[in-house]
Amino acid sequence: MLGLLAALEPEYQVRSNRESGRGRPDVIIRPAQPGRPGVVLELKVARGGKALEQALEEGIEQIRRNDYAAELRAAGAAPIHALAVAFDGKVVRAARAPDAGAP
Repeated sequence: MLGLLAALEPEYQVRSNRESGRGRPDVIIRPAQPGRPGVVLELKVARGGKALEQALEEGIEQIRRNDYAAELRAAGAAPIHALAVAFDGKVVRAARAPDAGAP
């Protein structure tokens, strides 16, 4: 995933497991200049009978509860897109966390 996102540099800084808010989101895509969009990605694997939808809900709650968008707000990113992505083998689902730009 990070290898694919590396193509966004130097307009964006792509960082993995870096502190933001009250935790460490899986990936942050931070614009080099304020006023450009920023992205938080929280990746989840659906294992042990956990459904994709349940994994997505956990990812969205984790983004919200830990305020993962804090670094992007501080950097002046706008808008901020926060996404949970759940994998089950080759099946992938994504969902957007509402109000990611709000504290």
